[in-house]
Amino acid sequence: SALENWQDWNLNSKQTRLIQIPLADCLLGASEIESARSTLVALLNRSREDEPALEAATRLAALSAENLTAREALLVGLALYHHRSFDQAIPLLEAGLEDPEASSRALRQIDEIDVIYALARSLYWQGEYELAAQSFTTVATRSSVPKETARALFQRGRSYALDGDWDRAVESYREAANADPYGSWAGAAELSRLRLEWRQGREETALQILQHLRSRNSWRSSTERAALFLASSNLVRSRTDGVAEWLELARHTHRRDSPDISYWRGRLAELQDRPEDALDHYLSLMTRDPFHPLAQIAGARLFEGEMKAAARARAQQLAESDQTT
Repeated sequence: SALENWQDWNLNSKQTRLIQIPLADCLLGASEIESARSTLVALLNRSREDEPALEAATRLAALSAENLTAREALLVGLALYHHRSFDQAIPLLEAGLEDPEASSRALRQIDEIDVIYALARSLYWQGEYELAAQSFTTVATRSSVPKETARALFQRGRSYALDGDWDRAVESYREAANADPYGSWAGAAELSRLRLEWRQGREETALQILQHLRSRNSWRSSTERAALFLASSNLVRSRTDGVAEWLELARHTHRRDSPDISYWRGRLAELQDRPEDALDHYLSLMTRDPFHPLAQIAGARLFEGEMKAAARARAQQLAESDQTT
């Protein structure tokens, strides 16, 4: 065939991977199943995250799970997981993990913890939150790496939260933060715990978590998001207590007025019967980032209630000025 002498071609590594797919197709077409399988498995052994890996996984999966070894099933399952084909990945990952021979050889070059985590994430994205939580627990229990443990406990918390079990989610987030207190997952876990504590009416506990978030500079992003959450949560309930302080905290953390801060400053000014100040914040947002979703919402608010009169007066004032901008 035209691909017979491909090894003599001057190809880079990416081109070499790409050409394996039509080569495997030729082998499959010639009923050389084992040669095709070897070619496709070799592709997945080297990488499971690029386009040739997805093509290889799709072709191997078409051979049916019964014709795949446990290791091949895991390779295909991991590739499908990386490419977000979660429904196809789940049975292959489960089949590979349940194989006693595969377990006895520690899945060879595949880290078992990574496989279980991939299965848990696949179940999560399929909405199987209770099963996902169980797999995340397995990862957290077996892993000896604090960062991996914290990640698994955080994802377990998300699974519990989406399953409606907020108390278990709060506890899982707490465990995640404690598992690796100086790691990258701790801030996110504390932020998630704050949100659930606040939404369940435990406001004092949530505010204590906010103070804890403020104690570390590395948690700046989580602190900003926590402050914005608290501010917006009160404003949508027509409460103004604490809002100005939280918005200032978010601005100090972000070091500028983000679209979110400008919008919620406007909402605060409206609740405090300061339509002119609200208009200033909304116009700042709308002129700086007119296609931002919150800019669109701010624009719509200019046609409502007291904002309508203030906006009309400002429009007349601007129309009569010499400022073309």
